[in-house]
Amino acid sequence: MDVSSLSMAFLGGVAMGTYPVPIKCRAVVDACVHPLVFQCYKSAWVFATGFLFLIPNAMRGTEPVFEFTWWAVLSAAAWIPAGICTIAAVPRIGMGMAMLLNAGTCSWLSFLVFWCFEGEKMRQHNVRGHEVYLAPVYLASMMLGMSQLVAVGAEPVCASATHAELIELVSEEDNEKAWKLKKTLARGGRWPQRIRLACFIESSLKSLSIAQMDRDWLLGVSCAVLGGVLSAIQAAAVTIGRQHAMQTAGCTVLSACPADVRERFNSCSSWVTSFGIGALLVCAAYVLAFCAYSCWHGLTVPSPCFEVMWRPGSIAGLLWCVGNFFLTLAVTRGGNAVMVPAGCAVCIISSGSWGLFYYKEVHGRSRVFHWCGAAIFTLMSMLLLSAERS
Repeated sequence: MDVSSLSMAFLGGVAMGTYPVPIKCRAVVDACVHPLVFQCYKSAWVFATGFLFLIPNAMRGTEPVFEFTWWAVLSAAAWIPAGICTIAAVPRIGMGMAMLLNAGTCSWLSFLVFWCFEGEKMRQHNVRGHEVYLAPVYLASMMLGMSQLVAVGAEPVCASATHAELIELVSEEDNEKAWKLKKTLARGGRWPQRIRLACFIESSLKSLSIAQMDRDWLLGVSCAVLGGVLSAIQAAAVTIGRQHAMQTAGCTVLSACPADVRERFNSCSSWVTSFGIGALLVCAAYVLAFCAYSCWHGLTVPSPCFEVMWRPGSIAGLLWCVGNFFLTLAVTRGGNAVMVPAGCAVCIISSGSWGLFYYKEVHGRSRVFHWCGAAIFTLMSMLLLSAERS
């Protein structure tokens, strides 16, 4: 077991699971800040902090101090739409389902691609004369634990909605508000409950057919899965880019490569800086495209909400930078096949812990015990999976 890589994945997952907490404060929620504004704050801090990692090189007189790489820009180009896909999925299928599909897709894709095609080795076990791999079993059990964390953490909104509340809902004069409330209710509980609830509300609102709601749900699932694919690409860019650079330079290990190649993929300096530059460029392109679209169609350009967002947006951005730094280190040292799933699992446990202990989102002693048991099961599966890399 690679303890150092696993520790970095743990730290990165904790930071990634914590960074949304500041932007869930009352002032930010009341301000209805546009998701693109959140992304701008994160990208700005990723760009600003990226140059701080070059200070040790400059102080030591390392040559070269900085080497730019387009592979980091590719990683940033996958990161931003991954976040947009997740944001688009949450109001359609709920936070828990969106994060589970995102993390599950990212974990399985990283595991299968880097195990089957990129040469990461897993241990074989002799079971009654047959050589078998247990790593997929441990990953599946980890996904099972994560699904239980999400299931317990999700409040059963549909089950708690009374007939009187539904009558009050459908009598809303503001159709847009009624639609938002409808989606809030519809994304809770099991799918048959959502169908029945949608049928009831539809008979009064006449604003959305069941077929349309079904398509909306499928769109949310598709966005969550696509977000997971893009997240896997973001994490894979550093490994694939480093392997390509090593092949081009004719070296089998990074330490034997020329200084410029080593610095280009140094996760503690130039890679982070290049990623920050790429994040700012890609985010600026999205902002310009969105503003052009809004102006063309006569829509209001979202406000940066600086007075409300400067503190929570900065804290969230810095936490994301810390999480991304440690997860990148974990991937470069321990491989994508194991460390990406580990980071996803810790992220879900961390965000669930905030929901359990800070936001008090889980009620009832049995549900709390269920959540804690699922968290322990997930962590044990993660440890067993990390021990399978040879």
